[in-house]
This record gives sequence, structure tokens and C-alpha cells, in this order.
Amino acid sequence: MQPLESFKAPEFNPHSPQELTSFLLPISELWIGSRLRKSHPDIGKMAESLLENGQIHAITVRPVNDDDRSEGATTQLWALITGGRRTAGAIIAGWTHIRAENLLPMSTYKRRAIELEENLQRADMTWDEQVNAKQQLSDLYRLENPRWADFQTAQALGVSTASVSRDLKLAKAMQEDPDLAKASSKKAAMRLMETKTKMRQKIAAMNSVDLVSLNDRIAYTDAVTFLEALPDDSVDMFLSDLPYGIDYFDMPSSDRKAGGGTSKFDDSFAEALKLVNLVVPLMLKKAKPSGWIVLMASKELEVAIRNAVVIAKTQKLLDKPKKPNFYAVPWIWYRPNSRSSPIHPHLHAKSMYENIYVINLGQAVLHKACENVIVVDSVYDNRLHAHQKPLLLGIELISRCTAPGETVIDVTMGSGAFLAAASKIGRQFAGCDTNEDMVKTAQLFVAQHTVGNLGPLQIKAAISPQGKPMTHADAVDLFGTVSDDEDAVPLIDPFEQSEEEDEDDAFNSDDTDDDEEDEEDEEITAVPNTIGE
Repeated sequence: MQPLESFKAPEFNPHSPQELTSFLLPISELWIGSRLRKSHPDIGKMAESLLENGQIHAITVRPVNDDDRSEGATTQLWALITGGRRTAGAIIAGWTHIRAENLLPMSTYKRRAIELEENLQRADMTWDEQVNAKQQLSDLYRLENPRWADFQTAQALGVSTASVSRDLKLAKAMQEDPDLAKASSKKAAMRLMETKTKMRQKIAAMNSVDLVSLNDRIAYTDAVTFLEALPDDSVDMFLSDLPYGIDYFDMPSSDRKAGGGTSKFDDSFAEALKLVNLVVPLMLKKAKPSGWIVLMASKELEVAIRNAVVIAKTQKLLDKPKKPNFYAVPWIWYRPNSRSSPIHPHLHAKSMYENIYVINLGQAVLHKACENVIVVDSVYDNRLHAHQKPLLLGIELISRCTAPGETVIDVTMGSGAFLAAASKIGRQFAGCDTNEDMVKTAQLFVAQHTVGNLGPLQIKAAISPQGKPMTHADAVDLFGTVSDDEDAVPLIDPFEQSEEEDEDDAFNSDDTDDDEEDEEDEEITAVPNTIGE
């Protein structure tokens, strides 16, 4: 590349501009036009670079036409195509001429390459547009020169070879998995791509994964529709991490983009409270008298959960065998590696724990001695969802409340971590989510921890794959069996009991919980369900 001072321009003939290819153009002869971007960042730095290093890349122009003249071109002979920032820098630097290339004599290949290169310099391109543009540019170069390498693309763009190689790899992955393009940043998309690749590799290495049965247990629908489809007194354990109602995604933090941005949902308090008021009464109906309801939720939503239990008992909304008990003392998940630092550390302490609210349907018993504090690190590496819970946390909670072969249901499953935990320790499971992207991701995640045949889990329901109630004509078995009986009442088949297997209790304690008095059923009056944010 030649600096401007050493460039030898051909003789300039204003009457034959189409004959020119590369030449020194008087800036006064350049028509910029109103259609081009007016805002160019760091013009001062560009001017300094031109004065110090000369003009490395020529701007591209074409002869003005009648449309340009109608827009205001008068004496100018050339219209700017690319290089607005370089032109502005040259003007600031005091130059009267700038090196230019005529676009008209160029091949279609070179025109397209220039267009892509220029687009990649734009400040307003999204990360996925940039990645796709680099892929197109690289493909274009290789069409012209099959021996073209990534480092040459990097040189053309003025970036590192490693950066181009990563972007080209991501662009290819986005073609195969379009969900990656929904990531909030390129870094998040890279993490999601690497995590999904590892999951697929692990699944491929497993001897047997019942993918058909697995996918049938993970539904794309809303929690209320899913719960209404379940028969009463049919579930051993509901285990869900409910929305906290804290507008999580509006908080300033660099670590709120987990899951590539595909895990976002409405986390307003109004929506979270509405969900609790709808799903908890349904869970009370659908759980067995010997069942458990274990919910992770914010402290602000505790009143709503407690009220649902009180109302169900005082208004006798449940069958007699059920006498639900909302544990007065919640279980605690302590996170030693918590990153939940306060926005105002001079006012608030760092959050190191989350509450787990536990409801015993009246006849439930714990399957292991345990404490009310569970110590497990949070998930940050290879995270699929903004609120993904650790597999070990799910294993501990499920092993406390169920036996092998019993059933665990999660109606806000997100990444599927709780379902994966259930599958890993031999429980039957099913779940749903309203985020279609996360449903597909959850299928991959759970598959990593599922070996062999899952056994039958048939819950007949009129649920569409899109999450809307269906007519009888479209009624299907949620888990794969078509229903032909119009008057058939939704039934749940006896869950196939797997053989009891030995398992390591990651949190086994030698001491029993002597605080049963704190957990006994109390005379509790309903509290107004109108907590402020």
C-alpha cells in the first residue's frame, strides 16, 4: 500500500471518467450525497493516521448520474460509494486530494467484496451481521481464489487471524443452529455454541439414549395448560424454579446474558405473582397426598405461596387425604461462589443464598436425613440459562423427597437442570417451558444424563406443540399416544418402577433434623396478596 505522497496518479481527464480505475481525486470534485452516514466516530484519529501513515486504502467512487444531480450535485464529477470516514479524515487533515478507485470498471466480485468490507467497518452492525458478513466475504474470496486462507481475510479487514477464524466457525454453527443468532452478544453465542457442541459429543458417545421418549417428556407449553392436563393426585414431586419478579434482565450487570440471551422472560413482579397464584393451587390438586411441592422463589412471593396453601385448606378445596403443610422454615441453598454482588455495596450485603419453599401434602415423608441448608456452588461456566440451577442441587432435593421410579415435574424447566437431575438418579420426569428455544436446548441437556429406556409415562392431554389449548380433533397424548375416545378422562398410567439402585448422597448428614416443631402445621391466617416490588 502506498502513502498518498508517493502515489503516481494517471492523467485526469474529466470528460472520460469511465476510463479511470485508480487515481488522485480532488476532494472538491466529490459528491457525498445525503444517503450516506453523516456520523463517523474518531475522525480526529483517522486524520492523525492519514498524516502519519498516508492513505492505505483507496475510497471507491463512481461517476455522478442524473439522480445525483437531482439531489444536489452540481459541479462534482464523482459520487462517493465507500470511504466516508477516510474522506472526512482527509478533510480534517487539510488534504485537497484523495486516492480513489472507480467502481464501474470493477468486476462483480470486487464490487461485492468492497461492499462487505465496508459494511464490516460500520459502527451500527449487530454482532451476528458482522459474523455473517465475514463468512460471506471469506466465501467470496475463495470463489475467486480457492487457495485463499483465513489470515488473508484477516489482513483485508485489519483484524487478527484468530478473531476471523472464531467468527467463521460461529457463522457455520449459526447456519446449523439458528438459535445461536438470538444470543445477546458474540461472546455469549460462542459460549452457547461450545456448550452445545460438548453436549452433542457426549450424547453421541453414549451407548443408548431414548431420544424419542425423552423429547416427548419435554413440552413447549405454558405451566397452567400443562398442569391442567395432569390428573389429580398423580405427581410425587413438583420441583420448579419460579420467576422471582425482580426484573432481573433490566439490572446492570455483565453477567446477565447467560444462555446467549435466549433465556429471557418477563420477570416483572406482576407476572411472577400472577403465575404463583395460578400454578400453586393446581400443584396442590395434582400432587399425591404423599407428594411434595418444592419451589424456588423470591422472598416477596413467599406470601402468595403460603396463601395458596391456607386457602386450599380453609376452603376445603382438596380431598380429605390431603392436609398440606407449608414449612415455616424454608430450606436454604447456600452458594459459596456467588457473584450476586449488590449494585450499591455501601448499602447492601452480597447475596449468598436463596430460599427454597417446601410444602408437604400431608402424608409425605423424607427419604433421607438432611439439613435445611444445602451447600452447592452456582453454575457460571457453560451456562445455558440465566437462572440455571446446579445439577447437584436438583439431585439433593429430589433424593430427599422421592424414591427411584417416582415422578418429578418441573413446569418452568428453563435449561432442564432439574429434569436432568431426576433422570440421572432414576426418577420419572416431565416438564414444560414457554420458551421454545430453551425447550430445544433442554432436550440436549437432559439427554446427557439419560441412559437406556425411560419407560412409559403417559399423560393424556389436549395440548398443542405451540402451547395453546387444542380442540378434540387435534387432541393428542402429550407424550406420544393419540387419543381416540372423545369422552375419555385424562388418566395417568402407573409409573413404571425401576429397580432400586444405590446412589451416593452428596449431602448426606449423620444428624437428623430435630426441628420438627418448626415444621409442624401452624394456624396461619391468609395474608393480603399484594406485596409491593
